[in-house]
Amino acid sequence: MRDLRVIEDAVREFQDRGGRFLEAVHVDGRRLQGEFAGLADTPNGRQLILKPPHGREIRLYFAMIRRLEG
Repeated sequence: MRDLRVIEDAVREFQDRGGRFLEAVHVDGRRLQGEFAGLADTPNGRQLILKPPHGREIRLYFAMIRRLEG
């Protein structure tokens, strides 16, 4: 299993900077963009929540994130 601390550290750094918009690169290569809407703890793991400009919110498990940019 991948070390999820890298993603947790990137999210924490993003929050400390007061960032608003974030791009997450999914393990399958998709680039998902949106406004940072928060984090959620679920029984299956931690999720990052993004709100794109148009459309429904995106919830990504930390384990499915390859890289964060923002």
